[in-house]
Amino acid sequence: IKALEDMRLERTAVGALQCYTPNFRPATGTWTTVNTSYSRYAKVNSIVFGVARLYIGNAGTGSNGVFFDLPPVAPDTGYFAIGNRRETALTGWKFHVYLLNSTTGGLRFYNNGDTATNAWDFHFNFWYRAA
Repeated sequence: IKALEDMRLERTAVGALQCYTPNFRPATGTWTTVNTSYSRYAKVNSIVFGVARLYIGNAGTGSNGVFFDLPPVAPDTGYFAIGNRRETALTGWKFHVYLLNSTTGGLRFYNNGDTATNAWDFHFNFWYRAA
């Protein structure tokens, strides 16, 4: 019973995922059709964990990379790479999630391919130490 109680306390300490609405945007130009169906984060002690989805249906004139707003918890700026995943709709290419500055993250393919392209589907998570 003690072990179960400890597990309940640990789960309570983590807290629920919080919703946030980041602005996803291309580095240049404007997207025509975009779906950002979810974005969540949780702060556990000094670590922020996040998860998000971005689907670019029609890239329009958007190109040269993807930027997004971080959750409302400022990062320790000593980090650059804060996550990695694979694009799931077209190529399966691996991409990196990185800090651009104290309020903005970015997505970048390992091979420097353009992340702001038609029909890319990004499901990703990230983590960083809070400032």
